Formats: sequence, structure tokens, C-alpha cells
Amino acid sequence: MQQVQLHLFSEKKMKTKIIALLLSILLVLTACGKGNASEDTANQEVSANSEYSTEASSDTKAASEDTSGGSASKISENKQSETQALPSPETKKAVEGSAKASDGSVITAAPTSPPQVNGNENEKITVTFSVDCRNAINYGILSQGSFAQVLPADGIILSTSAITVKNGENVMSALKKILKENRINFSISSSGYVRMIGGLSEFDCGAYSGWMYKVNGVLPSVSTKSYPLKDGDKVEFVYTCKMGDV
Repeated sequence: MQQVQLHLFSEKKMKTKIIALLLSILLVLTACGKGNASEDTANQEVSANSEYSTEASSDTKAASEDTSGGSASKISENKQSETQALPSPETKKAVEGSAKASDGSVITAAPTSPPQVNGNENEKITVTFSVDCRNAINYGILSQGSFAQVLPADGIILSTSAITVKNGENVMSALKKILKENRINFSISSSGYVRMIGGLSEFDCGAYSGWMYKVNGVLPSVSTKSYPLKDGDKVEFVYTCKMGDV
């Protein structure tokens, strides 16, 4: 009887050891599984961060390309107004309140909204255009590069010229037409941003230089694409090298 009891005790002890061993193995496997899951999560986070960094770098590069300026730059039309570090004077509100021009006269800022056009849009109207880069000539642009072979010495790229367009046609469209008629090269984006006329581009005379335009002597605060023309309007494109010289 004593031998039987010893045998049963040994079997029970052995089973306890086996169960304990199995539990230990199970705990080890569970811990390994959690470790792998944590590692996978960390790898996913690193991967996500890497993808974000790549996208951010791409966006930064694109923004850098967009702010490079110049007639040869390829600027995204949808982002142009947001990414340009130095907005062209032509598309920017040029005067806050009032300012004095170089000749001492006072320039008054135009209303923020374009004028309302009345009448039939199919009606024909006559407007005049002129393109003046005398400020660039005074700046000394003719002594730089090959500008002397491109720009007129008197600074008049286009003398006052009349053109017939539809009532309400925007300045951008009419400008393109009259420049083509006079065989003057230009670079104008689809948003109305005037980069270059007659070989003279924005930033050619410094960081704040570029093309601005006046309608009947007033500097509009809207893009050329957003300004509708009416009969008798006088449009002047003037190259500016510094604030107040137009």
C-alpha cells in the first residue's frame, strides 16, 4: 500500500512539474508575441513618419521652385498666389491708402472690387494700351547682359495703341491680343500673372521689381484676369523698380 501511495505521489508531482513547464512556455510565447506586435507597431510608425517626411520634403521642394520667380519658372497656377515669396507687384495691392509717386504726385489705391460693366457683352468697345519700362532704363538695365539688344533705349515697349475688344473683356485677354498684334513677346500665366513683357521680367531690377498696370491712372488691386474693360479705358503697363515709381 505504501508503495502504491508513493507511486501516486510521484505521478502527481510529475504532472505538477509538467503543468508548470507548460505554463512557463505559454508565458514565454505570449511575451514574444507582445514584443513582436510592439515592434511591428513601431515599424509602422517609423514607416508612416518616413512617408510624411518624404511628402513634406516634396512639398517644400515644390514651394521652393514656385518662389524662384523669373519668366522661365514653371509656377503651379493653383498655388501661385499662396507660394510666391515675393508676389508680383501686378497681382498685389500696390498702395495702401495713398502714396507719393517719384514725381511727387499722389497715387490713390483702387477699390478692392473690379468695376461693374453694363451693356451687351457682345458689344464692341475700344480701349488703349501702352507698355513703359523707363524705370528699368533709369535703373541701368541696358548695361546688364543683352538687355541693350532687347529693350528700346527710350523705354517705350509699346506706345499708346488702340484695340477693339468685347465689352467686359478682361485686361489679360486684351493685353495678349495687342502684344501679339505688335509682335511683342510676353509671359502671362493663366491666372493673369504678368511675368515678362518684351524680354523684361520680374526681379530683373531687384527683389521688388516687376510689372504693374493702371487703368485710367488708377492702380487696380485685382489680377488682370479679374478686371473687365469698358469703352474708352486707358490701360498702362509700367515696370516698377521700387515702391512709388509708377
